[in-house]
Amino acid sequence: MAEVKVTERKQRDGRIVLYLYYRHNSKRFRKSTGIKLFEKPRGEKERLHNRKAWLTAEKLALELQVSLKEGTGSQTASRITLHHAVDHFTATKTKENTRIMYQQMNKRVKGFFSSHLKLSELTKSHCRDFYDYLCQDSGKVSTANLRFINFKAVLNYFVKKEILLKNPAQYIEKRKSDSSQRVYLNESELELLKRTGCNDKELKRYFLFACYTGLRYSDLKALTYDQIRDNTVYISKQVKTSDSVTIPLSAFAKSLLDRKGRGYVFRIPSNSLVTYRLADWTRRAGIDKRVTIHTARHTFATLLLTKGVDIYTVKDLLGHKSLNSTMVYAKIINLKRQKAIELLDSQ
Repeated sequence: MAEVKVTERKQRDGRIVLYLYYRHNSKRFRKSTGIKLFEKPRGEKERLHNRKAWLTAEKLALELQVSLKEGTGSQTASRITLHHAVDHFTATKTKENTRIMYQQMNKRVKGFFSSHLKLSELTKSHCRDFYDYLCQDSGKVSTANLRFINFKAVLNYFVKKEILLKNPAQYIEKRKSDSSQRVYLNESELELLKRTGCNDKELKRYFLFACYTGLRYSDLKALTYDQIRDNTVYISKQVKTSDSVTIPLSAFAKSLLDRKGRGYVFRIPSNSLVTYRLADWTRRAGIDKRVTIHTARHTFATLLLTKGVDIYTVKDLLGHKSLNSTMVYAKIINLKRQKAIELLDSQ
């Protein structure tokens, strides 16, 4: 099957047009998409245009590749490698966060499967082994499950395109995530962090703010002072879910804000760097837990439930769509209470 590639071609007038280049029946072809790029993009708007233009061209390339197929869908699948299929699917994602998520899955597909493996050669046994690999690689069942769901989405995409006849990963059972293993800080550990010095004062400020608001990393990073009015955080569109959330601020959370602040509330680096710096700070405090920025959100939820706040209010404050997502924290609290009672029997 012909592999269709997207290439740039500069026109006489200086404009750049994207072309599809491919071989078919031993002949070379170059087909204009009519999609134009800014040669030297100025500003975010033009850069975004170029990025979307490339994604559109990648979609056209895949559609052309499908239209050039010979015979049945299974015959086409015998000519496309799994690596190539995952690359194409990832390129169709326009949202940055979604694309990054699929890139993480893509990286693990290429680390596990041979570059020569064709879609038609992918079996249920392959997929089951890949799932086991994801569980070992991530160390967390929930993370492995998410990446495997993304992997299945790639295969379903090619089933719909009639390139794959069926999805070999469709009926593989995933392991249940142990919700009790979620890392959170109890009240005494939180107080300990407040009293412990931190080399990165900004880190201390935004991590503690997240512990008292439950904001995700993405929303915390995007938070501006315009979204804080009347001692309340108003987010009309969360980065992850696109839903709104309203969070009243406690006295301590308000104390972490700049009274005359403008623009972004916090200067937050990459997630990996935040995790690295948190490890140093929590080690100084004598806290033996693997703390990440998301630990702050878990801490917020468990503290509220420990204080007796009802589950529906906690759901609203976290901005959850489903009550099931919030019930995970209720199970943690119930387990904590059960263990406390068991201590009585051990005496």
